[in-house]
Amino acid sequence: MDTSREPPRPRNRPLRSVTGDGDSSPAAVRRERGERSDLHGAALVLLRHGESKSHAAGILAGMGDPELTHAGRDAARRAGAMLRRANLRPDQIWASTLTRARDTAALAAIAGDFADCPATVDHRLDERHYGDYTGRRKAELVDELGYEQYLRLRRDVDLRPPPMTAAQRQRHRTFPAAPEYLAGAESLADVTLRAAAFHRERILPALALSSRTVLVVAHGDSLRALCAVLDDLSSAELRELTIPAATPLVYRFDWLLRTETRGGRYLSTLGSGEPLAPIPGQHGEPR
Repeated sequence: MDTSREPPRPRNRPLRSVTGDGDSSPAAVRRERGERSDLHGAALVLLRHGESKSHAAGILAGMGDPELTHAGRDAARRAGAMLRRANLRPDQIWASTLTRARDTAALAAIAGDFADCPATVDHRLDERHYGDYTGRRKAELVDELGYEQYLRLRRDVDLRPPPMTAAQRQRHRTFPAAPEYLAGAESLADVTLRAAAFHRERILPALALSSRTVLVVAHGDSLRALCAVLDDLSSAELRELTIPAATPLVYRFDWLLRTETRGGRYLSTLGSGEPLAPIPGQHGEPR
């Protein structure tokens, strides 16, 4: 897998106007190129990585870089097998820069028989930066903040944790993120902004090519943010949305690049799709 932090931009970007009349819609771009407009074969698969060692230990990993547990590796393989049974063979894989996402992508690709698929990382898919709380035990944070405030920290859209101290930045200097990025912290709204840029610059150009399947492997919060972009979720819907680990979530698109089913469909172990809506009352822990 290519581990460059900023992969090359696609040569043909469907959001750029290429027609004489100024129409820059994806459909107009395809007409200009002489491509078919039927995009019912285009699919986007979102996959949250398997269990990490930090999650198993009750630690808030955030932008830390723990490896997968044995259970997490097995779950990644099962996800790849689900894609194979559903006849979903990606034409492009995008993953976060973090080890747990990259390894999930690689293991799923082998199990799904698409190990030859081009794979690239993008830091905009990295997990949310939890600032001062990065690497802390969740139980300690609950004791320190109180359960309600801890829940707000994890689920509210606009709440930003305190930034890392200088000592923390020194301790976490081996993190994949750039040093200047470590100095801050992110709200879920911040993550949604970078997810929207990734969607605009990477996903839409790929899906504008007929019958393409794109696999994105990332994290609980970065995938929640991407779902917010795809489904135009309200803040209330986003607060309640949970993305289960290592379970492929499939979005299909019409010829205008609109999602055919709001929320997409999860693949089951039998390869069938189940409708997704934000899951009320479930507060999954980003791993």
